Order: sequence, then C-alpha cells, then structure tokens
Amino acid sequence: MALNDLRELYVHELRDLYSAEKQITKALPKMIKAAAHDELRSAFEEHLEVTREQMSRLEQIFEAMGERSAGPKCKGMEGLLESNFAKSRELLKEAGYDGSPIVLLHSTDLASLTNLGPVAKALMEKGGFKVDMQSSDWQSVVGRRVKKDPANAGGWHGMLTAWVSADILNPVMNGFMNSSCDKAAFGWPCDPGIEKLRDDFARATDLAKQKEITEAVQVREREVVTHINLGQYYQPIGTRKNISGILTAPAPVFWNIEKK
Repeated sequence: MALNDLRELYVHELRDLYSAEKQITKALPKMIKAAAHDELRSAFEEHLEVTREQMSRLEQIFEAMGERSAGPKCKGMEGLLESNFAKSRELLKEAGYDGSPIVLLHSTDLASLTNLGPVAKALMEKGGFKVDMQSSDWQSVVGRRVKKDPANAGGWHGMLTAWVSADILNPVMNGFMNSSCDKAAFGWPCDPGIEKLRDDFARATDLAKQKEITEAVQVREREVVTHINLGQYYQPIGTRKNISGILTAPAPVFWNIEKK
C-alpha cells in the first residue's frame, strides 16, 4: 500500500488501531468466561467496557474525517489474545523450570498500575509459574528496577509500567523496543535483529517503507519478546465551565488556557 502523505498514514494507523481494538472485544468475553477469580473477572469486564468506548471514539474520528473504519487486520495483535495455559506449562517443563519463585514488582500507589499486578500474578500462576508478587510504592519499584542483581538478592524478574503514547510512536522512540543490551532500558534486552530494523526505520524516508519496517519490528519483537503489551487506556480530565482553550495532547499542557 502506497502512503503518499501524513493524512494517509494517520488514517492507516487509525484503522490498524481499530482492528486491534476489535480483536480485543472478541477475545475478552472468552477471558471473562474462563476467569477463575472474581477480581480477575472484574478486571476483564472493566477492560471490555473501556475497549468498547475506545472503539466508539475511533468511529467518531472516522466519521468526522469522512473515512471508513475497515482496513487490514492488525498484525501486531494477532496471536496475542489466545491463551493456552496447558501449552505454557508444557513449555516450562521442557525448559527445565524448577518452580523457583518469579519476583514480580507491583506498584500500589498509581491508579493505572495497581490492578495490573494481581491480574498478571493470577495469569502467570495459571500458566505454571510460581509468583512472588512484591508490593511497594512506585518510587521503590523505580529504584529496584535498575538493579541487575539476582532476584533473591534484590533484583527482579518482571514489573508493570505504562508510557505516554507520544513516547512510543515508532520503533525508534519506543524505549521498550531498544534491544542494545547494556544500553537498553531496564530488563536489558539484547537482539541485533531488532536494532538493525530500528536503524533501518530511522534512515528510511518513504512512509510505506517505514510502515513495512514497523511491521517487521513487531514480528521480530514477538519472537524475542523484549516486553509484553497489555493494552492502552485514555486518561479523562475534568475542568470548570469558565476554563477554555485546553489543548488535546498526550499529557496535560498548561498554555493556551483562558479563565472567563
């Protein structure tokens, strides 16, 4: 597909996002039905409602732009929504997993992260892991995640976080795609293949070529797994009626605002 200008690229990415959300709405009811714990079931139900709201917002954008929502199926989402816990336990056994606790860092004071830890713990245990979820405030998590010590000596195996969308717009900006070993973000993934693709993206000047490279990065990342995407959310804001000029942005900005 030829992408000739930024509008075409924008619409293409919106359709890709819409496809991903649509796949999620089809998968979540199955997850809700299969959930063994009330807390996990409630989290899935809430996520389904939020996803439907996000699809509605996207449909409003398509209507305002005079564009259709239909487009190619999102390749980045394929294969991520079908759980196979029996296969997980089988692979762990083949890998020689001895049942040692997996240390999962859990932040308790950020609304966007607090519920993720218990859900992740439940799913990992269902897949065959023994999980030691260690709860603390966010700053303690930040201080610990930079440690490369063994998990039983102050290190860790997994943690949950969230980034502003503006920081992950492409393979170069997305810090979790950085696979440059010791120079990478916490977790320190190491893969020359991803780094080559990220470099190719930075050098490409054609939008269609950049899109092709982006898809290749996503496929490669699923093979080596630098991180696991859990979803996305929108942060609502509230303002007084006499405040105007608030700009739509990935994070709050405090200019252009007027008080009447």
